[in-house]
Amino acid sequence: MKTSLKTMALTAFAAAAAFLMTTAGAAQAVAAEPVSESVKLHRMAREATTAADHARVAKLFRLRGEAMEAKALEHESRARQFSEQPKPALAHKWPSMVPQKSAEERKLAVQTRRASREAFEMASKHVQLAVELQQGAVAAGN
Repeated sequence: MKTSLKTMALTAFAAAAAFLMTTAGAAQAVAAEPVSESVKLHRMAREATTAADHARVAKLFRLRGEAMEAKALEHESRARQFSEQPKPALAHKWPSMVPQKSAEERKLAVQTRRASREAFEMASKHVQLAVELQQGAVAAGN
């Protein structure tokens, strides 16, 4: 009896470890894509030297900001949906035991809005740099 319990416990532990390792790898693969895009965009911003380069970077940051704004709206919508669902009985007796999906979605919406605002600020900065470089080129040509 003792050995079968040990075997069952080890099997359950191994299964849990395998599950965690596979999901962690999948999460890293999913998370790696936006980070690499962000790294590429910031590298382009750092290496921009001409007005056209800055205009291109500004457009990419603006598109990124718009995409983030749309994601924030999705998170807010999901938060509303979760808050409108009826609460399980467990929520009345032990509220801390119930997953707070609505609060998590609101937190994600705040984070996404912050990222959107930062992208729009970077876009504005690069538009300003493009205009200044364009004006400098026009002034040098006269």
